Amino acid sequence: MLSSLQIDNYALIDSVKAFFSDGMTCITGQTGAGKSILLGGLSLVLGKRADSTMIKDPAKKCIVEATFELKDDELKDYFEKKNLQYDSQTIIRREIYPNGKSRVFINDSPVLLSVLEEIGLRLIDLHSQRKTQTLMREDQQLSIVDSFAKNSNLLSKYQEVLFRFKEILKKKERLTKENFFDEESKELNQYLFEELQEADLTHSLKNDLESELQELTHFEDIKTALQSAIYTLEDEPYGLIQLMFKLQGFFDKLIQNTNRFQYLSERVSGLRAETQDLSLELNTAFDSLEVNDQEIEQLTQQLNHLNQLELKHRVQSIEQLIEKRDQLGKFLTDVETLNNQLIEIELQEEKYQSELKRLGDQLSKKRKEKSIQLIKEIEELTSQMGMPDMEMKMVFSPADTFTINGIDNLDFLIKTNPGSDFKPLKKVASGGELSRIMLALKTVVSRYKKLPTVVFDEIDTGISGKIADAVAQVMRTLSSQMQVITVTHLPQVAAAGKHHFKVLKEIKGETTKTVLKKLDSGQRVQEIASMLSSHQITSSALNHAQVLLINNINEDES
Repeated sequence: MLSSLQIDNYALIDSVKAFFSDGMTCITGQTGAGKSILLGGLSLVLGKRADSTMIKDPAKKCIVEATFELKDDELKDYFEKKNLQYDSQTIIRREIYPNGKSRVFINDSPVLLSVLEEIGLRLIDLHSQRKTQTLMREDQQLSIVDSFAKNSNLLSKYQEVLFRFKEILKKKERLTKENFFDEESKELNQYLFEELQEADLTHSLKNDLESELQELTHFEDIKTALQSAIYTLEDEPYGLIQLMFKLQGFFDKLIQNTNRFQYLSERVSGLRAETQDLSLELNTAFDSLEVNDQEIEQLTQQLNHLNQLELKHRVQSIEQLIEKRDQLGKFLTDVETLNNQLIEIELQEEKYQSELKRLGDQLSKKRKEKSIQLIKEIEELTSQMGMPDMEMKMVFSPADTFTINGIDNLDFLIKTNPGSDFKPLKKVASGGELSRIMLALKTVVSRYKKLPTVVFDEIDTGISGKIADAVAQVMRTLSSQMQVITVTHLPQVAAAGKHHFKVLKEIKGETTKTVLKKLDSGQRVQEIASMLSSHQITSSALNHAQVLLINNINEDES
């Protein structure tokens, strides 16, 4: 419950402080006196965006402070969840500076504006004339049905899954863009990679092939050279081996007479053995020589293939070709990884779709079940408020996609006269009828949705006479369940209130300011009489005002 509201330096307000109680509080005042300014200040402590141009004195900051008496354990849990100090008497203060910045405090702890907005929705339902028009909107209609059906927990679960589902869709879209190659491109890259893989590329491959081909294509030259080398070693009596034996004989005789040249003899012996070994290897190499035209052709084809690959991939070396192969391999690995990720994401997508469908079906079922009772209670209340022939129908249809509100589309259809057809609310209802339907909805939903305070900003627009009496009684009934604060221009509604404030505009010289005054019983009679007689107070108007007030007092006592 809102227990006090103080507004300093806002629009036409220098400083206003009002204390509120339970029951129904009415606020009246002539057009332009500042009733909307008062509610504008209240909206600031509920999280509305601040406008620095509304500061009355730009040399000072604007301060709005509201005190709430809290009794709801759910709010206590919410405060603890937000790491805020909970107090049964909670104070919210909003400071707005001339430079446009603002600060928010809840029980003297600074908080973000987004937190204030969330808490504000749990403290006050501020209903303006503009909000009556939102009754036309499908999301507002679904919200009303959900409040009545107590779907908040189920809807929260659905919205949590929907958030995850949309994150999955975003990830899927991103991966799909990364995996932009079509199937033909993927197949081409796969073919190019496999072709390079089959080439069994190594850094020395080309040199090795060229060396081997060089040897085979110069077979006769190699054979002749080997034959000459062997002949040089083995020719008798002038071959190198024979000469080495002859040299060895000289040294054998030499060391018979002196040991001084022993080391030279050993060296000659080693050279002789090495020459013999060399001769053996040359003979082995010569015997193994053979010319193979098929092998020459194969090596030539391999080299040509390597050259073609370099040309195809526009590279100039086998090293660059190996690099290209590795790049293609990485690309194909990345594609495979992306494909696997996409498969996993599609599985998650199916899982979340199934869960959304399940939760959405539960929501839809509860909405349809509860809508019957909701319509019955709305029709009873609108009948009391001068619309006895009004009938309502709620038409549910499947949405094309998963929406923030579930899988339903909803239309409120009404007919106001017997024999007429059901038509959409916006095409049938007048402004006064819309106000009464909205009041009926608020009254019914309030029985199921715990809200400590509801504020109406001229919800009774377009109403007069006996209908105004009925509307006043509905508001009084609603105020027995919650605190009701209403800005009204109807004397019947003003008289139905338990408390009464008047908004006045005071002009002193060139200065205009808005003030708020709480009326006592005598002042209430004067104000209601003024409202009854278009601000020309007559004895008849005074008598009528007294009757209205006495009747309401008697009803309270009974």
